[in-house]
Amino acid sequence: MLIGTLDEVEFAPEYPELAGKRVLVTGVAGALGIDVVRAFAEAHARIVIQADADDPETHAMAEIIAPHAMDVKLFPGALEGAQAKLRFAREAVQKFGGLDIVINLTRTMEPAAETDPAAIEELVADTLAMPVLATRVAINRMRTMLSPCVVLNIVTSPRAPTPAGALLAQLTRHALASFTRNEAQDAAGDAIRISAIVPATIDQGGLPALSSTADGATLAMHLASGRGTQLPGL
Repeated sequence: MLIGTLDEVEFAPEYPELAGKRVLVTGVAGALGIDVVRAFAEAHARIVIQADADDPETHAMAEIIAPHAMDVKLFPGALEGAQAKLRFAREAVQKFGGLDIVINLTRTMEPAAETDPAAIEELVADTLAMPVLATRVAINRMRTMLSPCVVLNIVTSPRAPTPAGALLAQLTRHALASFTRNEAQDAAGDAIRISAIVPATIDQGGLPALSSTADGATLAMHLASGRGTQLPGL
C-alpha cells in the first residue's frame, strides 16, 4: 500500500524556493501524510517527520524519501497527551535550530452515536491539540529569532461520516478556522503566515472541495511557498 501510493503520485519540482527549507510535519499517517512528506522531499527540503505509527511502512516511507530530501529525521509513534505533544514540538523546533515551515496533520475520529455535547467539545480539543501547540511553539521561537515562518494545519475527516461524525467535523472546522484567523492576525507583523486546509468530506452546498490527497499536498506546497505570501489566515 505504502509503496504503491508513493509510486502513483509524482510531483514536479516547481518550487525551487523550498529547497533547504526546514520543515516539520506532524501526525503523518495515510495517503495524505505520505503525499505531503514526499512533495516537500522532492522539493529538496530538510524534513522532521512525526508519524503516528512505528511500523515497517513508516520506516520504509522515510527510506524512500530520504534520497530526495536534503535531510530527514523520523520520530515514529503517536504522542499521547498535551505534555508529550508540547515537549515534542519544542524539541522539533530545536532540531534544525528553528523551522521555516510547520505542517500539522490530524484527523477527526468517528464518535459514538450517543456522544453528548460536552464529549464532542472534548474531542474537538483533542483533535486540535497538536496543531494549536505546535503553532504556538513555532510562533514563539520564530519571533525570538526574527525569522519568517509558515504554519499549515490540515484536518481531515472520515468519508461518509455518521451524523455524530459530521457534527464533530463541522465543529472542528469552525474551531480551526477561528484559531487560524486569530493567530494569523496576531502573527502577521512578525512575517509569520498561518493557514488551514480542511478537505470537505460531506456536502458543502456546492462549494469546491479537494478531490484527492495529491490536491492537498499541492495546496500545502503552494501555501508554504513564496506564492502563498498573500494568503495568511485562509
